[in-house]
Amino acid sequence: MFKIFKNIFIISLTFILLILISCTDDNDSDIDFGLVPTIESVITKRENNIEATIEARAKLLSDATAYAKLLSLPPTPIPTVIPTSTPFPTPTVTPTPIPTVAPTTIPTAIPTPIKINNPENNQPSYSDIAKTLRPSVVKIEGKESVGTGFLISQNGLIVTNAHVVGDELELLVTLFDTNKRKAIVLGKDINEDIALLAIEGYKLKPISFGNLERPAVGEEVLAMGYALDLPGNATFTKGMVSAYRPNLFGNLTALQTDTAINPGNSGGPLVDLYGNVIGINTAVAKSAEGINFAISMDEAINSINRLKNGNAKNSKEFVNSKYPYQINLLDNWNAYEIRPDFVMLYDEESSTRIYILVQKIDSNTTTKQYADKRISISSNQNFENYERISISEVKLDDLDAWEITEIWKRPENDFTHKGVEYFLTNSGLGYSIYTEAEISSWHDSKNKVNNILKTFTIDKSVVNTERISDVTATPEPLFVNSNYNFGPKDIIVEHDTKDGFIPFKATNTNFLNSVIESTIIPPHYDKNRKWSSGFLIRRKNSSQLHSIGITSDGYWFHYARNKNLNPEDIIATEYTSAIKIGSDDKNILRIIYIDDKGWLFINEEYITKLDLSLWTGYGDIQPIGSWFTGDEYDGEQTKFNNLNIKSLESAYKKENGIIEELGNGMIDTFNSDVSVTDSIINATFYFNDLNITQWSPGIFIRNNQVSGTHCIVISGNGNWSHFIWTPATSWELIKSDYSEKINIFDSNKNTVQIMVFGKSAWLFINGDYIDKLDFSDLTDEGRIQIFNNFFSEDENFNSITNFKDFHILSVGVDPNSVNIKK
Repeated sequence: MFKIFKNIFIISLTFILLILISCTDDNDSDIDFGLVPTIESVITKRENNIEATIEARAKLLSDATAYAKLLSLPPTPIPTVIPTSTPFPTPTVTPTPIPTVAPTTIPTAIPTPIKINNPENNQPSYSDIAKTLRPSVVKIEGKESVGTGFLISQNGLIVTNAHVVGDELELLVTLFDTNKRKAIVLGKDINEDIALLAIEGYKLKPISFGNLERPAVGEEVLAMGYALDLPGNATFTKGMVSAYRPNLFGNLTALQTDTAINPGNSGGPLVDLYGNVIGINTAVAKSAEGINFAISMDEAINSINRLKNGNAKNSKEFVNSKYPYQINLLDNWNAYEIRPDFVMLYDEESSTRIYILVQKIDSNTTTKQYADKRISISSNQNFENYERISISEVKLDDLDAWEITEIWKRPENDFTHKGVEYFLTNSGLGYSIYTEAEISSWHDSKNKVNNILKTFTIDKSVVNTERISDVTATPEPLFVNSNYNFGPKDIIVEHDTKDGFIPFKATNTNFLNSVIESTIIPPHYDKNRKWSSGFLIRRKNSSQLHSIGITSDGYWFHYARNKNLNPEDIIATEYTSAIKIGSDDKNILRIIYIDDKGWLFINEEYITKLDLSLWTGYGDIQPIGSWFTGDEYDGEQTKFNNLNIKSLESAYKKENGIIEELGNGMIDTFNSDVSVTDSIINATFYFNDLNITQWSPGIFIRNNQVSGTHCIVISGNGNWSHFIWTPATSWELIKSDYSEKINIFDSNKNTVQIMVFGKSAWLFINGDYIDKLDFSDLTDEGRIQIFNNFFSEDENFNSITNFKDFHILSVGVDPNSVNIKK
């Protein structure tokens, strides 16, 4: 045990950004798309249709180097009223592929904002243009890219490049005032490299289109965008029009300019000297300075209008591509089928939106049961204000429906919503319809909504007959390594449709709590067939179990079954882009469960918390080759590579106590005397003295005198931090951020949970997921300790830090071997 002194070092870090642009050989690309990496990202090879088209028509070279930004977005829960901040609702089990480009070909003109042209003798200054333009330009962040976009409506429509969006359906948009909102991808045209997004918005400032006149070659132009993902406001640069290049982006003309455009500018606006948008910044020629390209706006406008028109027939009647319903639109309304189970109707003239979600349910589920389930799923939401006004039973398309009226405000929005939601069921399908508008316009919006909903009709002759496969067969168990650890093993689950049972393998583990991890290789890569794979958890018999897995449509699912308490399965399922569904893709699935709670991770990303309360007893863990009827194929097999199942055992029983501040310049600790590599740690910190406002308690993990220690700290200013200490480097800050989940009131009571596995750890505060942590520098076994205050300025002599429920679970080892404190 070594002593840890509180030394606070102010480290000034200066980043020198060096951009090397040089001529390359015939194997390097001359086109650089405006994607920018974070410091920790990697440079990867990328080739797609947009690049190939540019190469051929610009006579540049063959490969393209693109940047990938590795970004993890914390999930945002779905509200009862389903705002666009989380567009992915509880989905169907088998959705069809996502449409890439909205197919409607009849354009309708974008409303033309007032042109800001001034008389020539009163031309605005550059600073005036920048000031006018800035509120219309947004930063767009995905899991693999950062780019720019610009608002084309005051209600949240955004234009950007298709290559900025990639294959994602949900992205993060940052407005000029640093406010962050989730965005839905409404449609994209890959050939012409244009995409349309939507965020929740009210009285936002759209960009000016003017009369879409092309500036002459030699005229000055200006660009704004989030170059290089630099912190702060968008970058504003100046140049001139060098040339026009026909058909460089599909059938669209490229405007060539020497305006400084860097990675991160993609999708941003190129404007004239009056602030009118004339192009969409798109690509950079690497092999020569000052050769940059933008899509000419006078031609791009037709593509934007096609995307705006959405998926309704003749702009009036929307018929779902998979589910048996249709609905008619009013003038200036558009419909977007994001997925067959998730459709958005959008009013161009107001903030009014309608969302229609469809979910497969048990055919015996009543409307009341379905409504109760949807409301319970939506109850744990992050609202600044929320009020439920009324609940009533109504008729919708002659079917019984629940109608709920609500008012709510989300923290990220600067306006309040009012809306009505409807729940109804028919023939094994549950329908959720959410309507919303800014509260002051709801009275007028409600009339529009009611007129549209009057046309909502379901084809009642269509019946959902899909059943879930039975689970009754009991195959021979596999060999178990020990009482605490199974694997790693490669397991093959053979498919056999003739036996009528789910294809699975028994492991005979019967762990109450455990960590499961495996790389799943699907039975096929045929896009015309589906698959569903995962695990049965705590399977006591066919009536008491949990089934957790993933599908070829990009959904995770959780079926909880306990026929002794509930005749129906409790179902949770949702789409996630974390699931890889491409050719030759594999997926790493990790499931952690403790008592009545579980956590799902896919490809090292945290996905969701699982409710296991319906069945908490002992049972076997069994990999399954398919879960849904129709996903099993004779002669094929699902592979589970490196299957590892580790029991979670109580290595340190829950303990309550205090840590007194001794004022000796050292961090005061409470020692568990548990020494492990991997673990799950819980501790709640609080202060009886409400006058204490400066505090920084936390946990030492893998505390080893030889190699060092990890340190997780939460602070009274709402920040959390991850430090490491080594004999060579002393204290080094690895990561720190502010979190609204940290409680700085109510006795400052905060529960910290850390899940540590190998080179990674996952941090939870007060039950909410916070971030993934890098534990790769220190992987040796070490002790676990909690402490009172990490920072010197928080030291208060004789002050007391209270803790309770300090608890440690060992992972895959005998708990008696980790030096438990008696």
